Order: sequence, then C-alpha cells, then structure tokens
Amino acid sequence: MKLLILTALSLAVTVHAMCPGGNSPCSGHGTCGAWDTCSCYRNWQEADCSMRTCPYTKAFADIKDSTVSNRGEHYYAECGNKGFCDRKSGECQCFDGFEGSGCDRMSCPDNCNGHGTCDTLARANNGYSGWDAEKIQVCNCDPGYTGASCADRKCKLGDDPLTLQTISTLDYQVDEEQTITFSDSGGTTAITGEFTITYQDWRGESWTTRAIDIATATSTTIKEALVALPNNAIPSVTVTSTGSAVSGTYVFTVTFDSDATPGNQPALTIDVTACTTAGCQPVLLGIPTADSTVAVAELVAGTEERAECSSRGLCNTETGTCECYAGYYGEACHIQTVIT
Repeated sequence: MKLLILTALSLAVTVHAMCPGGNSPCSGHGTCGAWDTCSCYRNWQEADCSMRTCPYTKAFADIKDSTVSNRGEHYYAECGNKGFCDRKSGECQCFDGFEGSGCDRMSCPDNCNGHGTCDTLARANNGYSGWDAEKIQVCNCDPGYTGASCADRKCKLGDDPLTLQTISTLDYQVDEEQTITFSDSGGTTAITGEFTITYQDWRGESWTTRAIDIATATSTTIKEALVALPNNAIPSVTVTSTGSAVSGTYVFTVTFDSDATPGNQPALTIDVTACTTAGCQPVLLGIPTADSTVAVAELVAGTEERAECSSRGLCNTETGTCECYAGYYGEACHIQTVIT
C-alpha cells in the first residue's frame, strides 16, 4: 500500500529545472535551451547572460600562439588588451594613454595643447598602411608650433652671418632659385587664363597670392603678388622672365634673396584649376590644362643656412623669440653687431 502511495506521489510531482538568471531565465538577455543552458544574445555573456561584452579591437600587443589558427601578435582582443571591461555598462575603461570605444587608439600627449590636431599615422603619413596605421596617433602641429605635444613655439630661421661659404665644398653660398614654366602642348599657341602661387613660410603656414592673369603677367606683377602675401611671408624677392604668354612658352625665375628667406626653400605651388563658385578664395578663372602645362623646378638650391636663430642664439619656446648670443641681433639673430 505504501509503495502504491509513493508511486502515485512521484507521478503527481513534476520537477521543473530552469536556466540561471533569477526570475527571468538567462537574465532576459538570452534564450534557455537544451540541458537548461543559456544562449546569450549578442554582446552578453556568462552562464546567466548577465554580463556585458565590451568591444573587441586589434590588440596593440598579444602573445602569438602557434597552436591557434591565425593568432598573431595583434590578434583581436577585448578592449584591445589596453583596458578593463565594465561588465555592467559594456564600456572599456582604458589605461592611461589609450582611448576609443575599444581602447583602439593611443592618445596624443596633452591633447596637442590646443595647437594641433591628433592624427592617426595613416592620416599624418599619407599612404602608410601598417598594422598600426589607425591605432598610433601623433600631434600634427599648427603653423608656428612644434614638439611631440605642440607645446613649443617655433623661432625664426636665418642664415649664419659668419659662414659665407658652404663647409663641404667651400663654394660661396647662393640664394635659392626656382623656375615657373608655362607652356602649351606645341610651344607656339598663346596661353590664356589665370593662376595663383602658393608659398610655405618658415612657420609651415601656406600663403596664396591673388589671381594673376597670364596674358598680362610680367616679372613685376609676379614680384608684387609674392611680396603682397600676408604676414610678411616674403619681404622681397627678385623675379625675371623669358618668353611670353603669346609665344606659348613663358618662364619666370624667382630668386629668394631676402634675409628672411635663406637656404633651401619649399617649392612654390601653382594652381591653374578654375574656381568661380561662391566662396572661392580667390576667385580664379584658371588655365585650361588640355593644351597647356605648368611646372615648378629648382634651378639653384639655396646653400645658406636655414637654421633656428641662425645658430647664433637660443630659441625661447614659450614666446617663439630668439635670445641672441652676444654680438648678434635681429629676429633670427642673423645680424652681427658692428665692432668699433
């Protein structure tokens, strides 16, 4: 009789096993399946699906495991192996010096001090495509600033007043000369249109001239346009020319003979692309490129020094001014004191 009662009770009682997660199986972040195990939804983990998963990014450094297929030195890792995962929020708590949703980038020092942009290696070095192209960041300083964190002001560059010859060859130092050559495809058809010239100064700032009409351009108009650049970028310059726009070949030779533009100068940039829509600065008619070409060449490389404070003073990086040694003065310490 007792056996029958126990058998009946065992049939009447059904034991309901369930997945972990409290009142809501799998914590409401997964489905309860066979053997009472949870299959978590995306970005949730643990046996009860109660913990968030943080973003996985290419690791800055990882130990290569040859037993795992495709496991390399920069295998994908949670928070890039450069931070901890907050399981409640699913956000990475990055170590100092790293940032991004998955700690996927290095931070720039002091956020470039407000004097530059924090750029990836790919952006700062056009064409770079290494594993760290989008992970390592570097400060790309504004004109007039330098240093790893763009904290230092640049000082003016100048020619050492005592070195009249190049040390390697003992030749007398010479000024930089560049040629700007306009030519049509056959060398005989008149060239028409407008162009501009862009010059990069010692600070790294680029300045663009007003639009210049090739048909009326002369050595004087080229010189006036360059000297008129803002911020006294080119205080003076010598320009000569050969040919003419009518003949189909027009060459301007620009000589950087000012104390403010010593040594090897950045190449001038010529823009012949038309820009006539609202907002263009300057408005430019351009020169048709189908039948004409323009080229800039270095005719003579400047051999004067282009040194900070002319190597005759120290740069005060807080103010961007040269503190000249005794016997020298000027913005770049490029003038020797007259001894009487």
